[in-house]
Amino acid sequence: AAERLLTVRSDAGRADAIVVLGGDGPRRAYRGASLYRAGVAPQVIIAGDGDCQFIRQMMIDRGVPPGVIQMECHSRNTWENAVFSVPMLIQARVRRAVIVTSWFHSRRALACFRAVAPRVAFVSSPVEPEWPSWRLVEDPDSGRILLEYVKVAWYMLRYGVDIAGFDDVDAWEELS
Repeated sequence: AAERLLTVRSDAGRADAIVVLGGDGPRRAYRGASLYRAGVAPQVIIAGDGDCQFIRQMMIDRGVPPGVIQMECHSRNTWENAVFSVPMLIQARVRRAVIVTSWFHSRRALACFRAVAPRVAFVSSPVEPEWPSWRLVEDPDSGRILLEYVKVAWYMLRYGVDIAGFDDVDAWEELS
């Protein structure tokens, strides 16, 4: 059920920016760099206190030019990722952005960004699980996956995010 309840996958298509969230540096950096190299978007924003510089360097090592990367290294949670990154997106006139995070974090992250900036079209291109869903109990992230259910409930109550208001729909079409 984790896959169905916590994950949103969208066709990244073409966007104005890729937003890579901190917290799981290597895998998220690799995913963001892969999207950049595939020509999904011309600019990257890295958001999150802790591993911001590390993610930046990993992306540069994977072929992302330093000049296209902006950083927001002050946010301490997903809500702050959105609140602190959205002004950067608005200043850059971003209308379409791809959120890169872990698969089990994608629904909450997408809900936060959409709540903070409803006029920007956000889609999710998450880092995929390393284990088949039937083996999640063996996944090194299993504790974080279980905690995600609590966080989803907390964000619904605390910030009023609507995690049920979307699925893997085409956000590009929704706002066109």
